[in-house]
Amino acid sequence: TPRQECRNRLFAVLLNRIGGANLVVNEPDVLRNHRVKDDESRSEFVVILDERGSIARTASELMEFLVSKPQCNSVCLQIQNQITSFGIGMCVRFERENAEDEFVQIPLACALKCGITRVGGDGGGGSDQICSLFNHAGISLFIDSTVKAYVQYYEGVEGFCGWHPENNPEKPWQIGDAMAVVHDRFEFGDEEAISRLFQYTSIGSAASNLSASKQKLPFGGYGANGVCIDSVALIQAAIRADEKTTLYPILMFGAGRQELVLSIMSIYESMGSHRDASKRAFAEDCLKLVGILRAFPNDIAPSIPDIPNICQRMLTTTPPNAPFALLEHSIADINELLSNRIFCPTTDLQQP
Repeated sequence: TPRQECRNRLFAVLLNRIGGANLVVNEPDVLRNHRVKDDESRSEFVVILDERGSIARTASELMEFLVSKPQCNSVCLQIQNQITSFGIGMCVRFERENAEDEFVQIPLACALKCGITRVGGDGGGGSDQICSLFNHAGISLFIDSTVKAYVQYYEGVEGFCGWHPENNPEKPWQIGDAMAVVHDRFEFGDEEAISRLFQYTSIGSAASNLSASKQKLPFGGYGANGVCIDSVALIQAAIRADEKTTLYPILMFGAGRQELVLSIMSIYESMGSHRDASKRAFAEDCLKLVGILRAFPNDIAPSIPDIPNICQRMLTTTPPNAPFALLEHSIADINELLSNRIFCPTTDLQQP
């Protein structure tokens, strides 16, 4: 409903605003709103939770409050990917009798091909090119508590990294569980993991937006700081025990990683003393994200030993029932490559 769309927008704004409110950054002209109250000229952003005046200063505290309420019927946070598509700006006009014409938004499939190409000929049988469709990834939050909302975290094409309202039109190729691949899921009982995930998204969002602002990047840093799937893969690796991502493709190149590391370290250093328990935990999360960025996979120009992992992530992110014939061929090609070891280093490194 229009009212629910409004709720989604407001809740996304709230999560983004409070997510960076406890960050003190040394560049006040760039990120002046991301700071706590440390003198009379600066104000602190908090959320008043109840009539007793309880407050939340971070997105983690806000979520802990909402999940703990008796009115909370459900909460679900999941890391997922779907085939990339765009709907905003595509619409058709419906003529209506005795009423004004209505413009209705329609979905647009944007089938971007991605994959790996083997240079140097066949040599071992099978395809020289393994193709798949480009994926969108997001961290979806469904919550039905004193607040009811559906939002998703990712680096958007408009250049903002953070929480976005899920007010998109229904897409035939994304409807149903078979169209969305869920990699990690958190519900009731996973409050600690949910809290940590929101901490990571606060750091990732602030670092990406700070990096784009400092460098005056076009498109708000979209592409230079990675795309949707990169921003989500960073958070996924941080929350998983093995610190690995299962998403494909990772497109963030070296300069983008370096600038994100510098932005995270700027946030880390601006926290000042880490003796306070909350600041110490926040500082540890900053350093963890830096370590993950330095070990991030590179799917733009991979080395030969990376191919099995890339193929496995390609399989993992392929929807099992998507209505695109290309994906059937993709799954067959990937399985053949993995089983026959076509990209075995002893074969490929000897080719001219």
